[in-house]
Amino acid sequence: MTACSKRDLWNRLLSAQGHVRAIAEMIDADSPYTETLRQMQAVRGSMRAIRRILLSTYLLDPECGLFAASLKEREQAWKKLRRTLVEQNRRK
Repeated sequence: MTACSKRDLWNRLLSAQGHVRAIAEMIDADSPYTETLRQMQAVRGSMRAIRRILLSTYLLDPECGLFAASLKEREQAWKKLRRTLVEQNRRK
């Protein structure tokens, strides 16, 4: 993973962490449900961005993604990714 990708991931994670902390504070303060739900949407958006970054980083990684040296490694990368995504969708 490149330093740029890591920095971007860290920034997104810190953003999500801040949103989660705000949700906890809103619950303690008995904030309106609509505001709390809006804050939860922000967390979901942050997590989607993190997922996109991880996915694109994985696919472009010369050691395991689309640009792996051998066809076998590329096929394994696709299978692993597909299995992971299917598993995530089943949990929803």
